[in-house]
Amino acid sequence: MALVTAIAYANAPGNVIVHDDRFFYPSHGPLDAASIVGFFRRDVWGAATGVPGLYRPFLLLSLAIDTDLFGGSALAAHRMNVAFHVGATLALYAFVLALLRSVQLRASIPADVVPLAAAAAAAAFGVHPIHTEAVDSIFNRSEVLATICTLLALGVVWRWEEQRRVAAWSAAAVLYLTGLFFRESAVALPALAVLLIALMRPEGGLDVRRFAPAALLLLPLVVYLPLRRAALAAAPISSLPQLTEAVPPTGALGLLAFTLGSLSEYVRMVAWPYPLRVSYEDFAGGNVLLAVLVNATLVGLAVFARRRMPALSFGIGFFYLVLAPSTRLLTAPGLELSLGGHVFFHSDAAVTPLAERIVYLPSTGLAVSLAFGLAALGRRYGPPAVLALGLALVLLLAPLTLARNLAWHGGLSLAEAEVRGGPQNGDAWRMYAGVLFDEGRHAEIVDICDEHAGVHPRSAQLQNTCGSAYGQVDRLDDAVAAYRRAIDAGLATTGHANLGRVYARMGRTAEAEQEFQLAADAEQDPAAHHYRLGLLIERFHPERLADAAAEYRRALQLRPGYATAQEALRRVGGR
Repeated sequence: MALVTAIAYANAPGNVIVHDDRFFYPSHGPLDAASIVGFFRRDVWGAATGVPGLYRPFLLLSLAIDTDLFGGSALAAHRMNVAFHVGATLALYAFVLALLRSVQLRASIPADVVPLAAAAAAAAFGVHPIHTEAVDSIFNRSEVLATICTLLALGVVWRWEEQRRVAAWSAAAVLYLTGLFFRESAVALPALAVLLIALMRPEGGLDVRRFAPAALLLLPLVVYLPLRRAALAAAPISSLPQLTEAVPPTGALGLLAFTLGSLSEYVRMVAWPYPLRVSYEDFAGGNVLLAVLVNATLVGLAVFARRRMPALSFGIGFFYLVLAPSTRLLTAPGLELSLGGHVFFHSDAAVTPLAERIVYLPSTGLAVSLAFGLAALGRRYGPPAVLALGLALVLLLAPLTLARNLAWHGGLSLAEAEVRGGPQNGDAWRMYAGVLFDEGRHAEIVDICDEHAGVHPRSAQLQNTCGSAYGQVDRLDDAVAAYRRAIDAGLATTGHANLGRVYARMGRTAEAEQEFQLAADAEQDPAAHHYRLGLLIERFHPERLADAAAEYRRALQLRPGYATAQEALRRVGGR
């Protein structure tokens, strides 16, 4: 099983850094006590892109350890990702095996069927192509590691809950906190643990006394939430718009429809993983009636099967409980969760409407249901039937995974796969144009922009890249139009600054200065605001370099270590 999983990722990315990994690996700075403490005090994305909203200190620690151990080797980091995925597959196998053995005699499952059913279900998980985004991206290893923690915690609860109840829930609490520090998706663990015991071991009773020790799982939240709040509060304020072109759902019915649509899309990803995409920023909710039908069928099945087939109900419940925190019901723009005036969570540009990596942990729940289904098949038709169906699943899924791995071998191949898989997605063209821009292929970008920019006026980053490409080929009027669209789409700070540079090239100095002023006014982060004021003075009023230096110093006071402000201060002689 582990070997089959490893073979499915034999052609995983090598010594390449693509997509989000460029911002995080190799890690910057030494691996020392100060750096480790710093991981717990800062937002993940804010430091890299100015878009705050994620708190994953153990992910940053993991990347720093890889950098220190392997000298920043991307190949080694990718191999570690594959190893973690194999570890998650083994953890799933061990958990499912424990569940099957607990019901083996009662369900009359032959002893030789149990390990085969567990291995087949875990292997299907291990080679499933929907997990390529989590495995092939170094940054997304957080999903894999959070999954390992969750499965280990559930396994501990299952094994010790009857005899060593306090020890079981205490160990689970430690693993829970570890999982949270890797990724927010572990947050559903308390509900999963209670669901596991209630459905799979109901003979012990469902009274309050039995589940009272589960309150120990609240202690990690007491530690995690204040740390997360402090880190996100200290992050730079983002002035970037969301990547999605779709209008966010509003109102209770709109949020519910979008949530049901996203949940049914996740079901589709597992059942029919094609085409595979990095970006689903064009997702608008899908067919509402179909979404209602899919979700009602699964939830209804879970309810009606809870007594005769509790493993099926547990698997479906697992799937939905883990996905729920990532849906728009809990990540709607502007949503805040607070206690006593302290905001612990707020939704922002870091929240994506849909992503394949998000289904990594939820799919382990479906693997539990699959394992019990295979065991039922083996009870009736014997081990060969389990082996045959398991082998069929591996032979069906593994080639898709091997093919998808190839797309992650480079930024260009990934972007090309993206536009093939979602040609209607403006964010896919944004990715493609961005890769081409990094390679200096401006003429090709111009061709893309001529064809697609007008179709996606709300893709602010695409419009910004188009403006830059037009500027490189001296189509300045088209650059002005593209930057105007970027500004209209919400990219105010960068859009106004870039438009000002184009106006300066065109000799329209007064308009250029006005755009630089608008860029500074639009900047929500106070430190960046003063930095942009310094740029304005330095560029348009060279006789006032002392004033520019004062602005740069103010930026550094507000954000110590602000690298671009430090460089600008040296440039104007204000060391």
